[in-house]
Amino acid sequence: MEKVITCQAYTLEIITNGKWKKILNNVFFDINKSETLAIVGPSGSGKTMVIRSILSLFEDIEQFRSSGSICFVENDKHYDLTSMDNTELLKFRKDKISFVPQQSTNVLNPSRKIGEELKMSAELTHQKVDISVMTKILEDVGFENPKVILKRYPHELSGGQVQRVLIAAALMKNAALMLVDEPTSNLDVELKFEILNLLSKLKLKFGFTLLIVTHEIDIVNSYCDRLLRVKDGELIEETFDRKISSKTSEEMLASKDHTFVERDADQKNTNLILSAENLHISYPKEQWRMSSDKFEVIKDLDIELYKSEILGIVGPSGSGKSSLAKALCNLIEPTQGTIYYKGVNVLEMSKQEIAEFRKEVQIIFQDPLASLSPHLKVGFLLKEVFMLFGLKPKKEEIEEYIAKFGLEKDILDRKASGMSGGQRQRILIARALIGKPEVLICDEILSSLDSEMQDQIIEMLFNLKRVQDFSLIFISHDISIVDRICDRKILLA
Repeated sequence: MEKVITCQAYTLEIITNGKWKKILNNVFFDINKSETLAIVGPSGSGKTMVIRSILSLFEDIEQFRSSGSICFVENDKHYDLTSMDNTELLKFRKDKISFVPQQSTNVLNPSRKIGEELKMSAELTHQKVDISVMTKILEDVGFENPKVILKRYPHELSGGQVQRVLIAAALMKNAALMLVDEPTSNLDVELKFEILNLLSKLKLKFGFTLLIVTHEIDIVNSYCDRLLRVKDGELIEETFDRKISSKTSEEMLASKDHTFVERDADQKNTNLILSAENLHISYPKEQWRMSSDKFEVIKDLDIELYKSEILGIVGPSGSGKSSLAKALCNLIEPTQGTIYYKGVNVLEMSKQEIAEFRKEVQIIFQDPLASLSPHLKVGFLLKEVFMLFGLKPKKEEIEEYIAKFGLEKDILDRKASGMSGGQRQRILIARALIGKPEVLICDEILSSLDSEMQDQIIEMLFNLKRVQDFSLIFISHDISIVDRICDRKILLA
């Protein structure tokens, strides 16, 4: 069978806590032409490092070493990607191999419109493209209004739309091999299948070979020809059943109205801490902010959060979950309605009162990479927050603090890109709890993690909540998790 990639005895080591640590150990694998290969493994297993090794993307790793070979195969010639200089590598990255990074608004330049991003992707391969070409590509990835999307900035797109734009940018290269890292993380169940169906359809249309790296084996197994599992730094080929899960978000959100479910009404807490009345949140349908044509994501919503409780907010992509979270912590202003914190109208607070409010009401966003500066080490990021609260801890005290969150002290010397998804999420939780807030809002913080890591984060949150006694708003598209951990829940349609 014709190969596109062949990997022989490849080992990758990086410096961790002053010692060499093997991330990939004596790995052998091939990627066959025109197939879909999936590489699966839990958070921190090293699966993303397989993609980075193929592309030799190690610019953010201070010290690493590798042995063995990873070859790109073309016309019976083998090109060893691990021994190329930067000029040769750039050629392969531009012309032969396309890469769809894990969905993150941080991947796209926030100051550039989507049209500019796609144009730059094409120019990397020396292509001249006009609006008609970009419009066609966006139509191929499922946009019904591509001309509007071209004029938007990344922050104006939903998670599913960002994922489609990243796929579109990769398609601009017309490469033989597409590498896709966690394409379904951060998406609700319905969108997961939409994106995988899209990748399968594009693969048939454009004829590329596809490598998918994911932790969601139950979803991806219906779309791949072969599956490799990362275990202890080694790749093991597995057999699997081609079954598509019947679980859909439509089943859990059949109602078109906001629905409130309480676990035990008789034990309802009466100490109200955060609430909203008659809340409306809307955005312009077109990009122009002066447009009077609005799209309403939250309509006539009342919400109450009581002291020490866990309130769940559930809904599919685009239902307004994140917009509600931002409004509750005063990061965006609602179109209509009132928000109260300890009985005080948040929308009428002075600047000084808002500053105090934001210390007491903390939010953890869905996208860890966008929340952590890619250029600064974790130790500096945490120390900066300590100083905002008038604290000047020594390094040893910060090491002791992060240990409560299951983090080793060497993490302080790393940047966000050098950590696993679970480690990044733990850092964000640690940062949010430095000032001991009264309310913690968690916006889809588990969506990019495997089930084992999700359980670990949930257990850690419960232990921290018992100690610090904060109220928790837990936002998710997964109703099963919300049912497990929340006292009450709100379903957004």
